[in-house]
Amino acid sequence: KIRKDQVKKFFSNWTSIEADFQREYQIDLMPEIKSGMSWRRFILLYNCLSSASVTVELQQYEQQKLYSGTSEISTEKQLDRYLKSQFGD
Repeated sequence: KIRKDQVKKFFSNWTSIEADFQREYQIDLMPEIKSGMSWRRFILLYNCLSSASVTVELQQYEQQKLYSGTSEISTEKQLDRYLKSQFGD
């Protein structure tokens, strides 16, 4: 069963997902979805994003947070600080 908080978290990273699909697959995601991209294809591509994608980086950060007790990223400023710590300026 899918929980509401999982769905909310998934869609809170939507802009990163869109950017990663464009960068890694050259797919403009919204037009592709509107023209009938299957859920199966979306999930397949989503699950195969590279470790260099922002989406995967955020997932790894969330995993680390669970084990370390680190507070979550809830503002643009916190996200910016996190990304700079990972990738530099």
